[in-house]
Amino acid sequence: PDLTLDLVTGGLTLLMGRSGAGKSTLGLGLAGLLPVRGGRVLLDGEEVAGDGRLALRREAVLLAQDPALFNDTILGNLRLAAPRADRAAMREALDAAAADFVFGLPKGLDTTVGDRGATLSGGERQRIALAQALLAKPRLLVLDEATSALDAEAEDRVVSSLLRLRSRTTLVFITHRRALARHADTVVVLDDGRIVANGPWRDVRGEDDL
Repeated sequence: PDLTLDLVTGGLTLLMGRSGAGKSTLGLGLAGLLPVRGGRVLLDGEEVAGDGRLALRREAVLLAQDPALFNDTILGNLRLAAPRADRAAMREALDAAAADFVFGLPKGLDTTVGDRGATLSGGERQRIALAQALLAKPRLLVLDEATSALDAEAEDRVVSSLLRLRSRTTLVFITHRRALARHADTVVVLDDGRIVANGPWRDVRGEDDL
């Protein structure tokens, strides 16, 4: 299906729609993780393909709903995103990701998380993965239901932190949560791989089955 979407640099775009509408596939394409067939992805007017797609992958981060962590310490997992980050930078990223629970653990940053983060809850994994993403300082951050396991208070903290990044990071939220729409510059509603609504939330909120 034909699909044309413009992302404004430094803006927050919400991708909404029923399950199977194509939101995650579009997110993968935007982050350079999925080759685009029969179309083009442009970054600042230049086509992203071949080496350009690899360059985009270095500047974009896609954060999935169920992120996998390595069987290492929290410190080791964070250093995968930013090898030169010191503990102060990690603390700042963890605070911004509402992951300051880490500092209440007996070993703090030196806590081993188990295979795929098995010793942590889903919400804790999401928050540490978000801290990783923040340390990477991407130009484009795509969050695919990446706050789904957080309670309302933690999610509000995370969203507030992310909104402060808009001067240097373009944000794309893939979500079913209408509450996030009030923060968005643009809400895009997908259905069967097509855009059926695109604009401010006040203009698209009448769409059914978001």
